[in-house]
Amino acid sequence: MAYATSAEYEAELGAGTAPANIERLLTLASRDVDAALIAAVYNVEDGAATDAAVITALKEATIEQAAYCLDTGDETGTGGSLTYTSVSIGSVALSRPQSGGAGGGSAARPLAPQARSVLQLAGLTGHEPYTYQTCAAADG
Repeated sequence: MAYATSAEYEAELGAGTAPANIERLLTLASRDVDAALIAAVYNVEDGAATDAAVITALKEATIEQAAYCLDTGDETGTGGSLTYTSVSIGSVALSRPQSGGAGGGSAARPLAPQARSVLQLAGLTGHEPYTYQTCAAADG
């Protein structure tokens, strides 16, 4: 189940902006959000994952991810448009044929920068590892 609906998508980005396959894009975008949060540890006040701020962040990140797919030309949400067709750097040249079907997409579709920002600002993405140091008593 997607974290956002087509009505929420249009309310956020403007009426008439949703493509015909928006429900599928929102479902795939929700999976991308879930993948970004694997192993994330976060607390909500009542200990439940139904906290209103968490629900809002998941919805907004999903909408941003779906919009990112469309903005990058990925009309299906499969990541197929994110592959390169030809790249040259010095004497190195890489290319892939464009494909309209399976196999043309990237296995690691990136999370949209705006979606990541929404999740980070809500405190859902965790932080880098750190250690605690105990303080010695001042009076020795």
